[in-house]
Amino acid sequence: MAPLAVLKQVTYTYPGAARTALQTVDLTIDAAEVVLVIGGSGSGKTTLLRCLNGIVPRFHGGVFGGSVTVEGLDTRSEPSRRLARSVGLVFQDPESQSVMTGVERELAFGLENLGVPSADITRLVEEALISTGLSHLRHAPLSELSGGELQRVALAGVIAMQPRILALDEPTSQLDPVSSEDLLAAIRRLSEDTGAAIVLAEHRIERCLHLATRVVVLDQGELIRDDDPDTFARWAAIARPDWLTPIGRLFSRRPSTPKGHPPTPDGRLPFTVKDAHALLARDDSCRLIPSWHDDPPRRSSETVLSAEKLTIGYDPELPLAVGLDLTVDRGEVVALMGENGVGKSTLVK
Repeated sequence: MAPLAVLKQVTYTYPGAARTALQTVDLTIDAAEVVLVIGGSGSGKTTLLRCLNGIVPRFHGGVFGGSVTVEGLDTRSEPSRRLARSVGLVFQDPESQSVMTGVERELAFGLENLGVPSADITRLVEEALISTGLSHLRHAPLSELSGGELQRVALAGVIAMQPRILALDEPTSQLDPVSSEDLLAAIRRLSEDTGAAIVLAEHRIERCLHLATRVVVLDQGELIRDDDPDTFARWAAIARPDWLTPIGRLFSRRPSTPKGHPPTPDGRLPFTVKDAHALLARDDSCRLIPSWHDDPPRRSSETVLSAEKLTIGYDPELPLAVGLDLTVDRGEVVALMGENGVGKSTLVK
């Protein structure tokens, strides 16, 4: 079967930039793959994704070399309308991708522009709402949604168009952990059910490494690794431990591991807590023996922020929180936790 996308010797420099954003990148993407693209800020992850649907260089300009073909189509010469059927791109900032005022209209917008019949639009929008957990927000105005909800709307709008390649730029950056897990699982199911390829650029590697079939590493525009997840983890344990998941880092640094030996009997690092439980069930010798402790944080007696019986929200009839009491002392680091849409950002504002 022919690959869905082929990048050959792709080199690109943004207008006025001092260095290249991508440097002689070769990459092939096949159907049903989940390709995780990682690298530091400015490594070229976003640029790589934008090459897939021709936004780079067509929209941005600059100097482009090499070639990108998607389903045999050259992204530099093929009309954007045609490429939109093959590649769906979700930007990191969901607000920059919103066009309409309501959720259902936003999901229908792309399909309408492709000339999809009305009956099919209704069905595809409904399926996208269900797969992304947005059915209860179908009639909501976009202006009243949280950042995480907007992110899911942007993803649903692209899913509704049924592209062969789904390119996602930091799709969980504004989602809470539970929503992230649910959404990424839905994306993986979509790939398995339809054969669509998923190309995923993420900083939060712990959320998606276990779902990936390949890991591509970019460094200053160069593709330096293209591995299966286990091979990547073995390399990262030595070269870049910060790119492992938290549980993977724990096992890679086990005090009982002799120098030069793999951290587990089969050399594979767990990516998730579930993986770690399974590993320990197979081999108790892999158990962790903590060799460190953290001193409790020191608290100041000086209060710098306090709130009593605070009610927050945008609609007086539907407040997000009622009777909220909060005290913050100097030097404290306070984490606000909760699902998307419960009022975390609103409280800070």
